[in-house]
Amino acid sequence: MLGSRASEEVNFLYFDNKAVPPLALLVSGGKLAAGAQDRIESYIADNIRGKENFHKILCIEAESAKAGKGPAQVETGKVRLELVPLRDAQQDDALFQVYDQNNQDKIGQSFRVPRLLRGDTRDFNRATAEAALEYAETQVFQGEREAFDDMINRLIFAALGVRFWRFKSNSPVNRDPMDLVKILDVLCARGVLTAGEAREVAADILNKRIAKVDADWTRQPMVMTTAGMISEPDGSILEPGAAAGGGPIAGALPAGPPAPDGTPTPNPALRDLTAVTGRLIALRDGMRKRSQAPYAASLRKATEEETTITLEVPKDVLDSWVVRDDAAAE
Repeated sequence: MLGSRASEEVNFLYFDNKAVPPLALLVSGGKLAAGAQDRIESYIADNIRGKENFHKILCIEAESAKAGKGPAQVETGKVRLELVPLRDAQQDDALFQVYDQNNQDKIGQSFRVPRLLRGDTRDFNRATAEAALEYAETQVFQGEREAFDDMINRLIFAALGVRFWRFKSNSPVNRDPMDLVKILDVLCARGVLTAGEAREVAADILNKRIAKVDADWTRQPMVMTTAGMISEPDGSILEPGAAAGGGPIAGALPAGPPAPDGTPTPNPALRDLTAVTGRLIALRDGMRKRSQAPYAASLRKATEEETTITLEVPKDVLDSWVVRDDAAAE
């Protein structure tokens, strides 16, 4: 760090202390005429700038050297004038650039901070940028957050007398739209999020307001909606095609026993969606194995065309197709 600071000071002071003129006028065999130097400087300062002076010519006068003394002085020869560019002696760019770059890399490596997070975006693409950000987040910043939180909880909170609260720094929120879509897909498929909750996140992904849908299916897992079931507020499940809020119907799973304060509780069967799915699979298999008219033809057609159909089956017929487990039903 000290070396980088010294190199920057050298480069900064170059303009005031180490400037090299771009051109030198060499005179051999004589000297410039009286006042020629002042006229050259004035001409360069006043008559070179601007397009109207682009073709002006600079005339330089010189005098040859003389030998002898008094009136007997004679010319010694020809005078030679030469304009020599000093471009090679000038500093084209700042010094110690490679040295300074190496110093930056050493300091960054000491703190394990990738070049991308130090503002250097050279030689980066999407894959390497994401890998660098993930590495810095997990290996550097998370440890710094935990150390900072520990200092707050053990020192600051202790000095304030805080006992039942803990300070925790939040990590960055993943705002990549494609990642959020994948997360939503998994959470909705596994019943973690309801349709209404997914719509709220979708509004944030699309960056637009989505109208709120006040329907029963938005407040239950998608697996129940796709199966054609609707859960009532009291915990019962309506049969496929039944309207919510229509009161108890045949075939609905009743609510659980009321709580001591009289509050209705959900049916225990709702706690395990696997049980509900198993009953639907048993119903499907039973319908495929049976051949009672008039349902066999419709089932064969649905199997051949691989389509989904809706059958209105009387309850007594449906009971004869499904083998019920009395213990599970209770």
